[in-house]
Amino acid sequence: MMGRLISMESVSRHWAIRVGAGFLFLVMVGYAIRSYFLPELTVVVFLQHAESVDWLPATRNPLFEGGRVEFAAHDLVQLGGEDLGEWHEVATVSFEDEVSYQVFLARIDAQQNLARYHLLRVEPMAPELHFLTNLRLRSFLDDDTVEVGARAPMESVVPDPRYAQHWTELFTGSYRDELLLLNLITFNESPDILDDEQGVDADSEEVFDRYKEKAFRVLGRMGAQISQVGSIDSVVVGPDARKYDTYGFAHYPSVPAFEVVFTAKERVDAQVHQRAALSAESSMGYWAKPYDEFRLRPK
Repeated sequence: MMGRLISMESVSRHWAIRVGAGFLFLVMVGYAIRSYFLPELTVVVFLQHAESVDWLPATRNPLFEGGRVEFAAHDLVQLGGEDLGEWHEVATVSFEDEVSYQVFLARIDAQQNLARYHLLRVEPMAPELHFLTNLRLRSFLDDDTVEVGARAPMESVVPDPRYAQHWTELFTGSYRDELLLLNLITFNESPDILDDEQGVDADSEEVFDRYKEKAFRVLGRMGAQISQVGSIDSVVVGPDARKYDTYGFAHYPSVPAFEVVFTAKERVDAQVHQRAALSAESSMGYWAKPYDEFRLRPK
């Protein structure tokens, strides 16, 4: 009897090892397939077109031939950070190989219809993690525990007084449709707090995560999604002010929905962590209008 039990345990361990090895193999194959289909590199490019030029939207612009426009928006309005002037468009573009990317660099550098451009090489979040992030946001859509009724006064939550008029124009203007909030983030070398709630040291990213925990609940409740997210690898063309750490483009179903998120006390009360974690001067924000191809709800 004892021998049979030992034999059964041995068989069970043997099958557990085989199943575990098989699962690990499938994961490795999955990542290999994913890596094969992922683009070689991705850039975020800000465009200011020359005056008196009838320019094509980024989604149809031959400037991006050889690449794939993953996201594009227009009519950028700056809301925070160092003033880098006006921009007509922003686009995220991926390239399958280095050759295609170099051809694009030569083309955009020779483009006479552009007044100027800034170009950042980025590393997008892994697609499966991006999907899970938006899945988590959707889980709050019908969550009545998320408090959005209690609101903070608008003047108390504008992050950068230099752009107060831009915020006012956004919330009182005639445009009420979908919008993107472009967050270009630089972390403080160490957070502007001595320690975390448990009394142990925390870095700026960990402190910022506390803000995101609360903010995500409110964003999700109001139907927002994360359109683009990842880290900044390098500034290819542009000033040092563009040397951010990460980027995240939040997509809101309407201006009124964003206004609720912006003033909801549940999010505002968590901003103490955001302010401690981020460099206000070295980070930057814009709002922009999505092109039809990238709307949450197609027209």
